[in-house]
Amino acid sequence: MEERFNSLESKLDKVLSTLDDLSNKVNDMWEFNNMDINKEFWPLTKSNSPITINALGQSILDQYECKMIVEALRSELFAQLESQNFKSPYDLQEYCERVLYYQSRTDVFLPLKNKIYFDPIWEGQRIDLKKITTLMGLYLRDEYLKVHPELEKEAQAV
Repeated sequence: MEERFNSLESKLDKVLSTLDDLSNKVNDMWEFNNMDINKEFWPLTKSNSPITINALGQSILDQYECKMIVEALRSELFAQLESQNFKSPYDLQEYCERVLYYQSRTDVFLPLKNKIYFDPIWEGQRIDLKKITTLMGLYLRDEYLKVHPELEKEAQAV
């Protein structure tokens, strides 16, 4: 009887762990989908088509060592991007922003999060993780499009 109880207890622990993980993912998705980053984001980008990172945004990527994080995760990120079969560069852009925001829970982001915590202002702009992961997403999009320029060419042909 005790063995069966231990087995059930172990299974319950796994279920609770899975539910906790799912809860964190749902919270991340809710937060990401409900943030209105565009109101505060415009000083960091140019609203060309496509959106590009301006000089201030580039300086933030450099100062906060964001490109190093993307490069550290490059093979993993590119593998995730390759699995998506994007139909448009816009879809790629949106996915890049989300995947980097979700990756921010990993240890590779700890130095960045600590820097944001202790130094949240750069050249008069309030910096937070959402803004930085959006900039990083644009950088990742551009890096991916260097390898897959056909995605933009196909979209322009439509």
